[in-house]
Parts: sequence; C-alpha cells; structure tokens
Amino acid sequence: MTNKKFLLNDNIVLSSFEDGTHVCDVNPEGKVLQLSGDVSLLVKLLKDEQTIEELVLKLSEQSESFKQNNSKKATVSEALNFLLDRHIIRVTTAE
Repeated sequence: MTNKKFLLNDNIVLSSFEDGTHVCDVNPEGKVLQLSGDVSLLVKLLKDEQTIEELVLKLSEQSESFKQNNSKKATVSEALNFLLDRHIIRVTTAE
C-alpha cells in the first residue's frame, strides 16, 4: 500500500511505501500530483541528478531541530515525513 506520492517532474513520481521502500516511476495513472511549498532546492537538486537519498539528506540537514533530534542519519522516509510534518513541502492530488 502506498503511503505518499511525490511528483519529481512533469510525469515522474516518487512513491513512498509503508515498508519504507521508495520507487520512482512514470505516473501510470495520468493523475496530476502537485508538490508545493519551499521546493526550489528540491528542483535544483533534481536537475543536478542527485539521488533521492542525497536530496532528502541535504533538505533535512538545513533544519537545526532535525539534526538535534536525530543523531543517526535519516532514512528517506523519515526525512520526507519530517519535511511534510513541518509543511516545508506539501503534496496534494489535483482533481
């Protein structure tokens, strides 16, 4: 079961699953997913062809509270959830 989906560009979607795995694929259903909020760094990193893990770590490391509360390196799921919980990024499904 998919927890969350993240639009990475026009039609590539990052799917985050409950077991902690993440899959990038072309949007198979043709649905438009909108990623909003402070995403300029996200877009820049994607254009630089960084991996999702590198991208999430760079985004999460910008937050002092994240570094203070997490002595170990964040998993992709933890970092994405951290960014979502603090409304740094938002994901909505366009109707």
